[in-house]
Order: sequence, then structure tokens, then C-alpha cells
Amino acid sequence: MTCSMLGINEPYVFPDEVELDGKLRRMVEEDYTKFNRNGLPDDIGGYVLKKYGIGLDGRICDIRLRNPFGKASGQLSMNLNQVKDDLEAGLGFIVLKTVIAQDESGKSRMEDWKTRESRMVVERIRSKGGRIGWTVNWRGRGWSKSFEDYLDFYRASLEMGDEYEVPIIVSCMFHVPSKDEEFEVKEFEFTVSKLCGVYLEKRRKFDMLMEVDFSPTLNLLDDVKDPENVRRWFDEIPKLIRNYGISRMKVGAKIFNVVGDDEYQKEIARMALTSDFDFLTFFNRLFDPVKKMAYGGYDLSDRNLRVMDELRDEIANYISSQRTISGTGNIDSGRMMLEYAVRGCSSGQIHTFFQIPLRFYGMMRGSRTERALNELIFNPKKGLIPFMIHEGFGRFTDIVENLKRGENDAGERDHR
Repeated sequence: MTCSMLGINEPYVFPDEVELDGKLRRMVEEDYTKFNRNGLPDDIGGYVLKKYGIGLDGRICDIRLRNPFGKASGQLSMNLNQVKDDLEAGLGFIVLKTVIAQDESGKSRMEDWKTRESRMVVERIRSKGGRIGWTVNWRGRGWSKSFEDYLDFYRASLEMGDEYEVPIIVSCMFHVPSKDEEFEVKEFEFTVSKLCGVYLEKRRKFDMLMEVDFSPTLNLLDDVKDPENVRRWFDEIPKLIRNYGISRMKVGAKIFNVVGDDEYQKEIARMALTSDFDFLTFFNRLFDPVKKMAYGGYDLSDRNLRVMDELRDEIANYISSQRTISGTGNIDSGRMMLEYAVRGCSSGQIHTFFQIPLRFYGMMRGSRTERALNELIFNPKKGLIPFMIHEGFGRFTDIVENLKRGENDAGERDHR
């Protein structure tokens, strides 16, 4: 058991870096250096399995992922060039930019979320605990072009995803009413039926995946402070989507982080874990009510991991079937991906790490996605491979299976 597992670096259970011994260290260093120069292999998972005997497969519901790393919804998944780069680089899955639900006439109760994006600013951020990480600031929200444009984008993205055998997840924001309001059912009917229609145009490789985006900017609404109303959202939204959806469809949700203490966040997470969503993403970015902007860094991963530690039994129960959880928030290394994995996450959504200054990647060529993947998987001190070797994990998906069996008790676990 390493010293970090004894609570010295709470809530983190792994050291910041590992140092492998002898031959294994040289193998990883040689690969990292080679890929920095020449680019990643076409089949990353196959290469890793053959050379290291390690399975990188992740999972969303019953869908196998070629690795657990995916692109989170946002400014980096809103055009076909971005999607193509991600598929060619080797990402495990892609969540498209969030579209705002509307009715047949084009009206939307969430119209304020159709804000055209501003320029993204990537900057360092110091957490309350003094750790330095990265965050991205921008004032855009959802898809700002026409709904027809989004359907075209979704259609073309699905076709490319099928070609590469990589799941493409459509992201939607729906009406979240106050306790005295009814849901805008016509917006659900029109939006869901149109997106399903695109999916049904051809025989697809995977089930249709739809992620409901509970944005951090929902903290601007007083309704977020009412747990009964949030419970209503989590209960009714998946039902409404399925009413107008198709049989080959999985409905998930990206759960927001509330402003305030951990107790209310745990309550919201419990609601999500007892809902009818097929998959969940824990948790969206933190929100600064003064600046009216979302942010990340170590404050985000600190909170996410703390909350998940308190929900170990609930998470184990949720994932005991084919339901899955994706982790998100400050995933800047393979080590951080493992922090989420031992808490029940079979994949991870990333946004900020694809945007850091180029000098922080070892690879000197290729797309940002490819450069980031080399760091996430092969970095000799922080990558997923050296950490899995160090901790004795043979398959990434086994880590989540351990939690189901009660073997991943954060703070006390021995990963060997």
C-alpha cells in the first residue's frame, strides 16, 4: 500500500506520480518518447494489450469503449473537423455540443441558453487547498446555430462514429420547470423525435445515446435550491424522453454541481442514483455566482471525489446492472482517471486538458487530442499504463468490478 492511500493526500488515494522499476520503466519511457516523435499507434488498445498485457477498455452501459477517455460536450465538439480529429486520434467516445430543446415552431423555454460562445481563455487556477490546475473560461452555453444545422451535424457525426466504431453521444438541454410549472412537453416531443429520426436513417453500430445536460449555469435559477423540484426533474425528464424516443436508446444525464456545501450535492447525487437514467456523468463544473462563470481545477476534482466517497454503496448499487457512471472534472492524467475509476467510473469525460498550452504536451506533432492521449496513457510518471502496472490492475473495467464486489473502499483499499 502506498503512503497516499493512508489519507495523507485526501481525497486522493494515489500518489501524484509513480516510479516503475527497471525494465517496465524503460518500456513505458521508450513508448512515450517514440510516440512523442512519431504519433500514437492506430490501435492504441491493441498495442497496449499486446505489449503490456493491460486492457484499456472502458464502458458506457453495455457499450465497450476502446479506452475510457472521451470528449465532454462543449466548444471542442461542435464541428466535424473536431469530431474527425478526435476519432483519428483514438478517443473512446465523443459527447457533442449541447443542443437546446425547442418545439416545432422553434420556441424554447431555455432560450437564454442559446448563447453564442465567446473566445475561450485557458488559465491556471489555484484551489482552496493550494494545488495548481487548469480551468477554461468562456460565456457560451448551448448550440447557437439553427436546430436543422444541429441535425446535420449529428447525422454526419454518427456516420463518422460508425466508421471508426466509436459511440457518439448527443447532448440536450431540456426545460426544467419551477415547482408551479408544467414541463414543455412539445419541446420534448419535437426535439427527441427529430434526433431519433436522424439515428434511424441507417443501421447504426451502437444504441442511440442521449445525455441530458444539467448545466452549472442552472445555479442561476432559484429552483435548483429546492430538492423536491430537482427530484421532479430527475424523475420526469427520462420518462418524457422515452415517451418520444426509440427502443434502441439509452438516456443519461450530466449532473450539475450546486453552489454550497457537500451535503446538498450528496443529496442531489443520491437522487440521480435512484433515478431511471441509464448512465450518469459525475459532476459538471463548479459555478461562481459572483462572476457567473463555471470553473474547474482541483476544487472540482476535490469535491467530486469527496462526494463520491460518501456514496460508495449507492454507486455500487447503481452500477450493479448495465448502468454506468462517467467521471468528469480535472482529468489531466491517467492517475486522475484512476481516482474516478476506483469510485465506480468506467469512463471519463475531458474538456480542459485538450486546451492547455502546447508546451505542456510531450508530443510535438499531431492534434491536441492525440497529444493529450499520449500524456493520459503513456506519460511515464502520470499515465494510465504506469499507474495500472504500479497498482496491479490488469483491465480498466476490473477496477469498477472491484467496487461492485466491495473491494474499492476509498481511503482503506489496497489495490494490489
